[in-house]
Amino acid sequence: MKSKKKGSFLTAVIVNIVAHFLYIAGLSIIIPILFLFFFPSQLWSAVNYAKPILISAIVLVVLSMIVLYVYNKSIGKTLFNLGLATFVPGAIALVFSIYNKEIVFGFIRSYFSAFEFIEPLLDSYLAHVIPTVWAVTIAYIVIGFVFIIFGVQRLRRESTKSLAKKVFGKRARIVR
Repeated sequence: MKSKKKGSFLTAVIVNIVAHFLYIAGLSIIIPILFLFFFPSQLWSAVNYAKPILISAIVLVVLSMIVLYVYNKSIGKTLFNLGLATFVPGAIALVFSIYNKEIVFGFIRSYFSAFEFIEPLLDSYLAHVIPTVWAVTIAYIVIGFVFIIFGVQRLRRESTKSLAKKVFGKRARIVR
């Protein structure tokens, strides 16, 4: 019993990491490619490659949504996870656009002595994943917030489905 629980935890971690990686990779590709569509194809040769790349990015995002939904078997959990995956990078980008990176890192260093081991990894992550444009940052926050709200609402509706509701229909009342 203990090994099954451990295996399911490991499976959950792996599925979440892969799905979130695909989702964030897709979002990271979609955003710069969308800007290419505003340029006429005669002015910039890269615009010709934008459509297949955009389709590939959309496929990554949809694939991650499908993987999370199949694993979670819940639209609410899927939306909530995707909302966090979208909201967190946007919120971090907002903090780093308001405060200098060195100020934030200095604050963390003062409370977390082993931060020097993690700092190069975090610095690399921030350089590659976190958006730097205000519009993109706001879009990440808004999309993440909307996904989280819809996910929580859906989770609430899913949690009220009981055996009584399945047997007797929508008119069944659940007394708590």
